[in-house]
Amino acid sequence: MAESLEFALHPEAETVYYAALVKALIDIQGLIRQVDYAVSREKRGRPWRVVALHNPIPTVTLEPAVDGAAVVDTLAQGLRVVTTGDTANLPTEFNEMVLSDLRGMGRLFKGTDRLSRVIVRSQGEEVAVIDRTTPHRIEVLERSGYSALGSIEGTLDAINVHGNRSFTIWDRVTGVGIRCSIPRGESWKQRVISLLERRVLVRGLIRYLRDGRPFSITEVTDIIDRTPDPSWPKATFGSIPDLTGGLDSVEYLSAIRG
Repeated sequence: MAESLEFALHPEAETVYYAALVKALIDIQGLIRQVDYAVSREKRGRPWRVVALHNPIPTVTLEPAVDGAAVVDTLAQGLRVVTTGDTANLPTEFNEMVLSDLRGMGRLFKGTDRLSRVIVRSQGEEVAVIDRTTPHRIEVLERSGYSALGSIEGTLDAINVHGNRSFTIWDRVTGVGIRCSIPRGESWKQRVISLLERRVLVRGLIRYLRDGRPFSITEVTDIIDRTPDPSWPKATFGSIPDLTGGLDSVEYLSAIRG
């Protein structure tokens, strides 16, 4: 199991400018936070520590301060898949939010202080090269799928009411985090906020990746609360609450025969 990740910031010219260094560290932090959340579902995020810094090519090596080997492995595999185009092995945790953050790293390769590439290594082995072609690779990955009207059921989480308003649901079937757009209107926003951390069914235009996993939902037409009512009778194996009265099949048949 991998334990650390190394990010080497290669400049376009001979110098890495301070502004480029800061932007790169912010983007790396955001990417790590998104994958950590997708793996652990811990909203606050777990701490990471710097274990090494190197020059003249600014290189930072990071590792989780607590058990985070799964996050490191997911990051390494996902970055390798996206940057090489081997999309068949894309981790489920590399959802729309993660890919959006990775696409945003394209800003590092623009402007007078731009970088030429960011080389990512895990335990000394190169796993990915993030560069100006990476955003295009992500766009190709997203376009390779298909769209269909439908519905997804899962837990509503991570609401964003600024800019392009959205929320996330964690699909009950695949476990994938799916970003859903919030329709215009104050009533829609308030409804979404009222359903935070509840099980919901969302209807709309679902975008799927080529492997069939749901990726995002736009043109949302309905959000239905599907949270189980704790007052409802709970069935044991082999029983039907409104028929057997909560008894299992053997007890129910014995009672009838008696």
